[in-house]
Amino acid sequence: MGFEKKLRPTARAYLAAYQSIPNATWTNIIFDTEEWDTDGMFTPPSSVITIKRLSGYYLIQGSVGFVANSVGIRAANLPVAYNYAPALSGGPTAVQIHSIYYFTVGQTADLEVLQNSGAALNAIGPDLGAPNPVTWLSITHLTGR
Repeated sequence: MGFEKKLRPTARAYLAAYQSIPNATWTNIIFDTEEWDTDGMFTPPSSVITIKRLSGYYLIQGSVGFVANSVGIRAANLPVAYNYAPALSGGPTAVQIHSIYYFTVGQTADLEVLQNSGAALNAIGPDLGAPNPVTWLSITHLTGR
């Protein structure tokens, strides 16, 4: 009888290009690139990562970066958490968010964002001198069935 190592379900998707986010409207990020996926939970382009195999507690994390604009706020919403930041003057504004949540098979995770600069504003990918993607969503199984 052999030992079979089973990977925990985990996936990370990111935005490799700009996405226009309308003013004052909650908008799902449409992720266009998969960084990793051990369980077939993400197929680009898509706004969701879907739990395929194991129900349980998952660490869900996200980040969104917006191009420079000093007006208003920037916000991010996961199915189980919310965070916001005032717009920065002189550079891009990023909002990070994370939580632990019990997901069942078939449930989805997405990253919804908001900005109220007065006009459409771009969410950014891995540019503006950042070494890694700025706008991303990841989910990792922690425990449970």
